Amino acid sequence: MHFSQKIMLHFVSNYRRFSASYSSKSQNWNRNLCENYGSFLSRSGNCCHFVPIYILLLLLLGACTNTEQSSSVDLTVGKRVYETNCADCHGMQGEGQPNWKQAGPDGKLPAPPHDSTGHTWHHPDGLLLEIIAQGGGAPNSDMPAYAETLTQTEMEAVLAYIKTFWDARDLEFQTQVTKQNEAP
Repeated sequence: MHFSQKIMLHFVSNYRRFSASYSSKSQNWNRNLCENYGSFLSRSGNCCHFVPIYILLLLLLGACTNTEQSSSVDLTVGKRVYETNCADCHGMQGEGQPNWKQAGPDGKLPAPPHDSTGHTWHHPDGLLLEIIAQGGGAPNSDMPAYAETLTQTEMEAVLAYIKTFWDARDLEFQTQVTKQNEAP
């Protein structure tokens, strides 16, 4: 359970205690909140008058995170895997190789960018994980297969790390594509 969800659960479970002592003066309510939660929310046990704001911020931050992804995927592993296996071709920031849309003299396409300027975010997770595992697959791709080199967890972690290169609009689009692709 995410930390902000724990605080929310704790706060909601004790709501009656707060509502019983609530008065029309927010100062009394705030003092009651501090007396009941001050030691829970601050190391010193002293409570400032901003605790309700801190609780609200924690709740909002918890709502804004993708807890499904963040709880199951370690981005530090993804970064390490990316820097070790992907960055030489796709760039440290996912910028790809120059002229990635034009085949070189050998007929091979340069590595595309993984940031928002590329097309990685157009594809569902399943296809992207398959490409990581099986390689580029197209005859004009030099992308190697990583199924024998990386674990499934490492491939999922590197995909999660690649997603950090995308802006919010592209991430939302890719999430929708993935959901549509997974639908029966």
